[in-house]
Amino acid sequence: MATNTLDSTPRVWVGCLHCYNSGRLVGEWFDAVDADEVTLTDVHRGAG
Repeated sequence: MATNTLDSTPRVWVGCLHCYNSGRLVGEWFDAVDADEVTLTDVHRGAG
């Protein structure tokens, strides 16, 4: 039997407003405690 565990760490989604205004949704999920250290490079990490 599989056991599901929930991660209760608060997380925030940080997106790029410029990309959004250009028609692209670009962003990443980050732990809330680290949100003040997020860089533009971090936000675009998965944008390819």
